Amino acid sequence: VTPPPPTRAVVPGDLAIIVATHQQAAELRSALGAVGVPAVAASTATVYESAAAAWITAWLDAVAGGGRTRAARRAVVTPLFGWSMRELAWSLAHAGAAGASSPVAPGGEPPGPERDWSRWAERLRRAAERWPREGFARVFDREARECGIFERLLARAAGERDATDVRHLFELLNAEDRRVRSSPSSLAAWLRDQADSSAEEHAQRLESDEDAVRIATVHASKGLEYPIVLLPYAWEHRSGRDPGGPLILRDGDRTRLSLWQPGTPEREADRRALAAEERREEIRRLYVALTRAAHQTVVWFGPLGSKGLDPGASALGRLLLRGATADPQ
Repeated sequence: VTPPPPTRAVVPGDLAIIVATHQQAAELRSALGAVGVPAVAASTATVYESAAAAWITAWLDAVAGGGRTRAARRAVVTPLFGWSMRELAWSLAHAGAAGASSPVAPGGEPPGPERDWSRWAERLRRAAERWPREGFARVFDREARECGIFERLLARAAGERDATDVRHLFELLNAEDRRVRSSPSSLAAWLRDQADSSAEEHAQRLESDEDAVRIATVHASKGLEYPIVLLPYAWEHRSGRDPGGPLILRDGDRTRLSLWQPGTPEREADRRALAAEERREEIRRLYVALTRAAHQTVVWFGPLGSKGLDPGASALGRLLLRGATADPQ
């Protein structure tokens, strides 16, 4: 007799939640994180729009100023280096740092020696001195190791996201530095200029998903397979109300722009044609979502009767209630 295959408990990494929009993905990830369930979700944002890009830009500005500018204060309170505003104020007051406005030492115990302003300014000065010989990668790598940047980031609630963005930016900045041998200030300017970049390789990378629930849009899940798939929004249906503006219709390989005024017979015919195409596209997306699981798919259907929702309006409703609704196929 062939023994049954071994079994194990389901872990977060076995689960994938497939959604319609990136907004839904972000909301689910936040909700799961709030109850301690690890989850990762792809983003439409580029890594240049991330908080990590602003932190590294502040550090580049601080190195460019050799620790003598306001940028040194902006950089040290980023999560890369982790000073609190209280620690910064105390250190500035204690050191009598030039440019400090009305330095007042806060109450309580002073911060430790690692929060000494003169040491921080000296670190930035040495980084600026090493830069012409070593370049961005070696200078930043040394700061990351000696200042415990990644250990600090990973201790944060969203640390995996932040650490992934910093590593990604490190690669992009190193490539740019090797290409033109940039100074800290010119590399900071280049990083700021990339905010409008939309290249695919600049999209935020997915954090490690080894033991986390994966959240993906239907489009991103095409061709992939997951052990267990959850579909919490398959019941939703976008309203077919006339938007009032031009309608874009596709007839085979042709695309047509309908400019008929609302209320005209021609407009109504085009609106019905567009609604029929949207229904067909909904069915195609539902098929993709329903065929991603290797073992089990869990689908929610509802909320029925809420805000006048027609249960047969969505692709899932038409599939489940075929013959029980007048909604066209």
